Amino acid sequence: MPEAHLEPVVDHDAAAGFAVVRGVHETNHDRDLHLLLEPDGNRFHLTVQTADPELAAAFGDDLEHDLPISAAELWGLVQACRQAWRTHLVDLEHGGALPFQDQWDFAARPELAAAAVPKLAEAGSKLFLALFYPRPPGNPERYEGLRRIGRVLRRQMSARSRWLRVTSDSFFAPWSLIYSDNPGPDGANWRREGFWGFQHLIEHAPPGAGGLGNELAAPAGRPLEVGLQLDRTIDDVLGVPCLAPVLELFESYPEASLVRRLRGTRAELAAALRDGPASEQVLFFCCHAEQEGDLTGFRVDESYLALTDRPVEAARITPGDLTLWMDMREFAHRPLVLLNACGSGQLNSIFYAGFGRTLLGLGASSVIGAQTELPAVFAGEFARRFFSAFFAGGKANKVGEVLFRVRREMLERHHNPLGLIYSLYRGADNFLPRALPRD
Repeated sequence: MPEAHLEPVVDHDAAAGFAVVRGVHETNHDRDLHLLLEPDGNRFHLTVQTADPELAAAFGDDLEHDLPISAAELWGLVQACRQAWRTHLVDLEHGGALPFQDQWDFAARPELAAAAVPKLAEAGSKLFLALFYPRPPGNPERYEGLRRIGRVLRRQMSARSRWLRVTSDSFFAPWSLIYSDNPGPDGANWRREGFWGFQHLIEHAPPGAGGLGNELAAPAGRPLEVGLQLDRTIDDVLGVPCLAPVLELFESYPEASLVRRLRGTRAELAAALRDGPASEQVLFFCCHAEQEGDLTGFRVDESYLALTDRPVEAARITPGDLTLWMDMREFAHRPLVLLNACGSGQLNSIFYAGFGRTLLGLGASSVIGAQTELPAVFAGEFARRFFSAFFAGGKANKVGEVLFRVRREMLERHHNPLGLIYSLYRGADNFLPRALPRD
């Protein structure tokens, strides 16, 4: 159903001299498909909703079904999918080198992605079948309705691009990595359109998030403020450009349009959150990260970030630390957060249940992060392209639209599928109302 229309609201901020702050507007794009996943005992319950007449006709009226999968089983399936991406792409060895860790542009070497992607399609297909076409023993008829939904998704999801929204606070899957086509023997029949992250704009949102987008502009007459949480040693230690291209982009904007605040230590970030809390409209993390867990479970308290501080073990920043430093406050301007977190030459998974959910709970309007390891050289180029388009402003450059375009561009033009690893949590409709002037 179309979302209810709300008139824009003008608010004020006493600390900013009663300046006009963020506007709120109705999304101008209905979600074509909405998957609502709720816990039901130790399993999950799926409700399918759609505003697309073609999908509605295909699904019919039987739109609610139980998923015969527990949280632990889901975590194991997700880890298996991530492991396939690490093994067959990130750690792909060719000619004694690891090409996807050394560079990001393979326009002149399409054979590298062509060799890797069939395995990625197989992994995504296994995850799709486990979620939407289960074959539990004992009572197969019980899940025939769910399998019917799976058959509809197989037919429809690669036919054309759609907006997909997943609503859940307990069901965590790498939706962009799902492959809903039949990849054929050894993945030989794979198509780019089979990957949900290539074909669709996907947004994962917690319950009650609504569909309103935020104009992420600074108060009238003031520059956009960007907080940069950095491990300043990444480029030198890893020997690849990760920070450099993003910082060069930020420095191309005069201070009259964009103010940069650099934080390189745990103490600096703690002070910013305690004293402000951080007032920026954009928060960018490019630092070390680890996430603990195995094939059976994920430990939120063991996830951490680390900036330039050494040793890393003594300067861990956990989701609980962010909550403690913010105390009972929220971010002042509902920022967009992009997490590029690098460890041992790769970006380690920042799972929604850890930092993503914490940041949204503290008032972030959107969080973008990777589902599994990303090479630092790709992470830097992806962030540069994302911010360059987002800072161009206007509804054509909403957060979700930009993420969707950059993902496709990297795979279509540069034969690099790693953009599919990025996930968007809430805020697909957020945008800057005006372009930032550049030098």
